[in-house]
Amino acid sequence: MANNHLPTTNLHKRKGIMQTHLKCIQLNLQHSRLVTDNLRKIIEEENIDIIFIQEPYTIRRKIAGLSKKFKIFTSGEGKHRAVIAMKNNKLDTMLIKQLSDEDVVVLEVITGNTKIIITSMYFDINRQIDIDLMKLEAVIQHANDAGLLIAMDSKSRATSWHDLLTNRRGRTLEEYLMSKQMHIMNEESHLTTFRSSRGTSNIDLTIINNQLLSAVCEWEISEQDSCSDHSILRYEVWQ
Repeated sequence: MANNHLPTTNLHKRKGIMQTHLKCIQLNLQHSRLVTDNLRKIIEEENIDIIFIQEPYTIRRKIAGLSKKFKIFTSGEGKHRAVIAMKNNKLDTMLIKQLSDEDVVVLEVITGNTKIIITSMYFDINRQIDIDLMKLEAVIQHANDAGLLIAMDSKSRATSWHDLLTNRRGRTLEEYLMSKQMHIMNEESHLTTFRSSRGTSNIDLTIINNQLLSAVCEWEISEQDSCSDHSILRYEVWQ
């Protein structure tokens, strides 16, 4: 990947070289106003650049609870379950409409000679996972040699991403990702990405391709209260 700086206010010196980085958050909002309000405060306080959202809070099928400071990307006319919100208005972004729908939002982010494809995806537990994998395949093919980052509520469990078990959906997704040489950024933690009265699991995934292996770092499950059954996932994209 070309070593071009993404235009952001987050500047740090890494390995002796001045670099820029994008601060990212990933969270399922469970269609809740409370969760959305809590997340908005965190974004403002920490100067987050990109927010990958699943199950957003909506009013009359319109994304609600986020201020006009955010550029909101959705697709389709139905119930939105995938969103990308951009607080960094210096980034050159474009919605890839042919790959996006209510459950998948695909953006092209360009700066200089660098192109990154970023995606928010929601897998429906009541839908055959093969349908979602077809959508994922289209995104991977579109990315080609560009960096690709996918923030996903997979509704799938596998020990590969540090869950306690592997279910049928997880095995299918695991085998698919291996076949495509995709990398799961999730790290082992005493925390889980999802917890409720029914138990805990690691169904929320951050997935990247080879081109972003050295660019995405600082991945963690935040201990900060999300007000959701899902945990806040944090990571950075360095350029």
